[in-house]
Amino acid sequence: MNNKFKVSLLAIAMSLLGTAAHAANDYDEIVGTLLGKASAQKVGKIAVINFSYIDAEPNSRGSQIVSERILNRIVNYGGARVIERSLLGKVLGELKIQNSGAIESSQVRQIGKLAGVDAILTGTMYKTGMDEVEINSRLIEAGSGEILSSSSKKVRIDWLESIPENKWSEAKAPDSGGILCGLGVREMDSMQYDRAAWLFSEAIALDASGTCGTNEPGFAYKSRAKISSIQYNPAVAIRDYDKYVELNPSNPEGYTERGIIYGKSKDYNRAVDNFVKAIYYDPQYARAYNGRGSTYAIKKEYEKGLEDFNKAIELNPNYAQPYSNRGSVYVYLGENEKAIADFSRALEINPELAETYYNRSLAYRELGDAQNADQDMAKYAQLTGRKGL
Repeated sequence: MNNKFKVSLLAIAMSLLGTAAHAANDYDEIVGTLLGKASAQKVGKIAVINFSYIDAEPNSRGSQIVSERILNRIVNYGGARVIERSLLGKVLGELKIQNSGAIESSQVRQIGKLAGVDAILTGTMYKTGMDEVEINSRLIEAGSGEILSSSSKKVRIDWLESIPENKWSEAKAPDSGGILCGLGVREMDSMQYDRAAWLFSEAIALDASGTCGTNEPGFAYKSRAKISSIQYNPAVAIRDYDKYVELNPSNPEGYTERGIIYGKSKDYNRAVDNFVKAIYYDPQYARAYNGRGSTYAIKKEYEKGLEDFNKAIELNPNYAQPYSNRGSVYVYLGENEKAIADFSRALEINPELAETYYNRSLAYRELGDAQNADQDMAKYAQLTGRKGL
């Protein structure tokens, strides 16, 4: 097997295992890059628009959490002021603009004029693995629409993507499970993981079902498992996911998350078993098919991997990862035309998938198309700051 093909298959491993090393200073690095490059422009006041989360799960909180973390770090960074989120919401409402990263240059000028800010900070997020996203940020000058600085950074998905229905606002007793879980979620959002884990543990001590004022049995166990996974303690995370699936046996999320942890631990057979269970309980769950397909590909069971990627695409034609993963398998199998078609479709859905440009470049080069190969490698270098082949 050509070394280039090995690199191509690494993209599949990354889609399951991820590459982002979790660190609390990831967001400090993003803000330092953006404001450091823009210091010459003397940006005084900034509006932070919610990032556009391209392939988010339904009801995902990710965009709001990432935007809030970046906003808080701008405040701590010093030198620039940030417009209050409530005031920004009123400005966007008056202009009938959604609070997301999808804004045009004319809208940037409108926001700048009405909100009285010098720059707009916004961007996009997209999944590069089963539990990581890449954040692409842009600081845009409000008067001209010129991009003053940009940043690209992979981070772990260390938040709860969605919160079940709950009665936390109705909880009265200070030691109620609902209040404790609500506070735990807040501490997780702020990356205070030890405090959050303690709060979820206290909620479980009050109610062994871990429901804590929600309509989801085991919610506290699932939340604590997420923290253990973030802190690279897979055995503890699996133990809590075991309890979660015991309490919530028909929910595919618990099996999928447990499968991801087994995959990260290179226990691929157990990973597959968990994705199988997730699919059994929800045959429409595209994420589980993508996870199982990625695991099969890592195990070199390529035909099984292709079947799962096909199914994930059938269920969700706008899900970029399985197209990119299927393309990587096609490169390995020497079917470069099919690979290019899949990579191109993935990039239509999400034009900022850096590894997909890299792999499409390999496929073009195998076909003798040096011009397109060089263009894709240049795009990869632009997005990542790293040199290609």
